[in-house]
Amino acid sequence: MMNTPVVKAALDMGFSRRLVKQTVQSKILTTGENYKTVSDLVLDLLNAEDEIREEEKERATEEQESDDLSYIRKNRMALFQHLTCVLPILDSLLTARVINEQEHDIIKQKTQTSLQARELIDIIIVKGNDAATAFRNSLQEIDLTLYKHLFVQQDIKYIPTENVSDLPMEEQLRRLQEERTCKVCMDKEVSIVFIPCGHLVVCKDCAPSLRKCPICRGTIKGTVRTFLS
Repeated sequence: MMNTPVVKAALDMGFSRRLVKQTVQSKILTTGENYKTVSDLVLDLLNAEDEIREEEKERATEEQESDDLSYIRKNRMALFQHLTCVLPILDSLLTARVINEQEHDIIKQKTQTSLQARELIDIIIVKGNDAATAFRNSLQEIDLTLYKHLFVQQDIKYIPTENVSDLPMEEQLRRLQEERTCKVCMDKEVSIVFIPCGHLVVCKDCAPSLRKCPICRGTIKGTVRTFLS
């Protein structure tokens, strides 16, 4: 596998032996045959190096994730249930220019507080550290009890509730309709499921620019297009 003229030529160019071996193994596993030309191997090696650099950059960014954002991401589902003062927090975040008027209005139009909370928390997670800090400050002013459970005592709990599949079909469809706005552009409908995490949170136009799920930060290994009617 490593003794072909093509592989030796790549090694002579200075590419890491480990990277060459991994790339060749991947080629054999996916196509059943080794590289036939040096140019094809070099192209894949350069792409692999770019991916490694990008992953290292993302790891460095993740290490800089604030405690506030980490707590919000970790307790995302619990916040969907316990965050009831959504509208005053929305107004506060709009004033602080953390969210824009379009995002504010989209969330405000949701018919249930839990759906407003879901949309708001997901937007904060997507926006990152600054948004998380602003949310923390707003929550401290508006709902001190929830603030303490989330950020101080860190004992907020998710309570399993109703099974959505047990709801009438009309109610399921209505909830789906309200949850289907892309969390990145806040404009188009969600249509891409990330593999392996399974989150359906972005549209087909925003998905290609993402390497990690904006909700769970899991690496995206693949995507599946969905068509919601």
